[in-house]
Amino acid sequence: MVKIDGLSKRFGSFFAVTDFSLQIAEGEFVTLLGPSGSGKTTVLRMVAGLEQPTAGTIGLAKRDVSRMPAQKRDIGLVFQSYALFPNMTVSGNIAFPLEVRRWNREKREARVRELLELVGLTHRADYAPDRLSGGEKQRVALARALSFHPPLLLLDEPLSALDAKVRQNLRTFLKEIQRTTGVTTLMVTHDQQEALELSDRVVVMANGRVEQIGTPSDVYYAPKTDFAATFIGAVNALRASVLAVTPFDGEQELALMSWQGRTFSWLFPVDTARAGSDADVRIRPESIRLVDTADPGGWRGVVASIRFMGAVTRLEVGVGDGVLTVDTLSTALPALGVGDAVGLALWERQSGNRAGESRAQVSSEAGV
Repeated sequence: MVKIDGLSKRFGSFFAVTDFSLQIAEGEFVTLLGPSGSGKTTVLRMVAGLEQPTAGTIGLAKRDVSRMPAQKRDIGLVFQSYALFPNMTVSGNIAFPLEVRRWNREKREARVRELLELVGLTHRADYAPDRLSGGEKQRVALARALSFHPPLLLLDEPLSALDAKVRQNLRTFLKEIQRTTGVTTLMVTHDQQEALELSDRVVVMANGRVEQIGTPSDVYYAPKTDFAATFIGAVNALRASVLAVTPFDGEQELALMSWQGRTFSWLFPVDTARAGSDADVRIRPESIRLVDTADPGGWRGVVASIRFMGAVTRLEVGVGDGVLTVDTLSTALPALGVGDAVGLALWERQSGNRAGESRAQVSSEAGV
C-alpha cells in the first residue's frame, strides 16, 4: 500500500531524516514515535507532499508520489491544531473537500450525514467551530479528512492539544474509527502510551534515523537498541554474567545469568550471549515480583522509595550495589515503608521461568 525507500531530508548541512524506509500494508495503523527533533514529523510532511525529499522515494497505491504536489496525492491529513474553517459550519467543513472534488450535492450531503453519524456529531451539524469543545473539533477534522475516502490517513499529533481525559477517550474513538473504515493510517506522536495503544506497528525514531520497527509488544519487551529500551517506559538495565547458553529455538538462545549473587534465565538472539562473558539485560519493572524475603531463589533488597501511581505502585529497591525498579499492582502491595527488606523474583516473559531456577530446570521447562 505505502512503500517508502531510502527517504532523506536535508536542511542546509543538517540531515533531519536519513535513509528512512518503511512499508505499510493496506488497513494497517503505523505510528512514528520519538522525541522532538527525531525526524518523525519531517517524514510525515514528506509523505503528505508538504516537504520535498532530498533523496529516496514514496510509493502510494503503486504510484510514485515522491515529487507529486500535495493536492494530487489524495491523502487525508489531520493536524494537531484542528485547522477548521471558522466561517463554515461543522457540515460545511466536512463537505469542503467534496466540493473541491466536484461531488454532486446529493452525494455530498449523504456523505456528510454518514460521517456526522460516524463521529457522533449529528446534533452539532449546524454549529460553528468556536462553539465546539477541543475533542469535538478534532472529530470534525477527522471526519473532513475521511470524507473523500482517502487511500491514506496522516495524523500529526492529533491528540496532543487535548487534556488527559479527553485524550484517553479520543484514543479509543480513533482506533474504533480506523477499524470501522479500514483506512491505512500513519500517525506521528511523542506519547509512548498513545503509540502502544493505537498501533499495529511502531517505528521508533531518534536523530532522524529508525531505531526499531515492530509491534507494540516487540518494541516494549524486545527493544533492539539502548534508545528504544529507555525511551519507551521504564527499564532496568543490568550488566550480568553469562554462565551457560543452550539452544531455545531457531532465533533465540536461553542463557543462565548471574547478577548480585543470584542466577536467572534470559532469552537472547542467537550468537549474542557467550558463556564466560558479560551481557546487557533489559528488564521491565513489571517483570520483577515481590516474594518472601526467605525465598531461596530470590534477591533480597531494601526499599529505597515508594511512588503511588494509581493502579500501579513503583518501588526502587537497593540490591547489593545496584538498584531495581519494581512495578506492582497497588491492590496487591503489602504494607511497606522505606527501609523495609523485601524479596524479589524475576519472571522472563517469553520462557515463563523465574530467577533462581537451575540450568536443568530451565532447560526442562523450556523444552530444550
